[in-house]
Amino acid sequence: MKNLLAILYKNHLLLLFLFLEIMAITFAIQNNNFQRASFINSASYVTGNTYEVMNNFSSYMDLKEKNALLADSLAKLKSQTLSAYLKKDTSVTKVSDTLYKQRYTYISAEVLHQSIHKANNFLTLNKGSDDGIEVGMAVLGANGVVGKVNGISSNFSSVLSLLNSQTKLSCKLKKTKSLGSLVWNGKQASGLSYRQALLVDVPLTTKITVGDTVVTSGYSDNFPGGIPVGKVLDFSIESDGQSQDVKIELFLDFNILDHVFIVRDVLREEKDSVEIKYQNAN
Repeated sequence: MKNLLAILYKNHLLLLFLFLEIMAITFAIQNNNFQRASFINSASYVTGNTYEVMNNFSSYMDLKEKNALLADSLAKLKSQTLSAYLKKDTSVTKVSDTLYKQRYTYISAEVLHQSIHKANNFLTLNKGSDDGIEVGMAVLGANGVVGKVNGISSNFSSVLSLLNSQTKLSCKLKKTKSLGSLVWNGKQASGLSYRQALLVDVPLTTKITVGDTVVTSGYSDNFPGGIPVGKVLDFSIESDGQSQDVKIELFLDFNILDHVFIVRDVLREEKDSVEIKYQNAN
């Protein structure tokens, strides 16, 4: 208390000056229309700018949540598209049968971490077994293939990126339907950037056109067919002279990837059961 009184006594002249200034300004504003209008306009300007800054900050904080909601909505829409359904043969049918049967559903997830410049790249997602994620599920971006789930915990999952030397994805040229395997051998090893990959083992008889689209074939586990992967940049005959290598530019830019879609094949269990029972019996 003594210290406070000492500070007030030491600065009493300054405090008295400030008090008188405030009183003078107050009287001027109250008794003069011009000064009062100027003060109100200035106060409105400061208040408006303050609210604008606060609103922009609030909008920025909400952006992440809005992006997540948008990704969830898009996942639901993708689950309802025609490519998510399996067309059934209607040459012999029952009245209760339908033309299409749901084959794939999509779960949105946020990318928490990823690498793109290593020979073996991975991603970490914020969805795990509690969300229905399983090892082996395909992972897609808004405009291309991301990779495949290779490990899970209750709340997180690890994804083997398409930009990984262990990845091998069955694809085909959209125009000719010719098959090949999409691989990525790393930037330093093959001179490929993170936006490029190779489609290998394409038959010599295949006529390749620069600019042709490469899509998934549907033969790789859990990957729907017809998903755009990239476009042809160049091609050459392999060193063994038995097939062609096709250099493609990936549609998906991994460098700006923040949300993905994990693909659930709802008929996978039935498919695996048939293969185990009848194809592996001998």
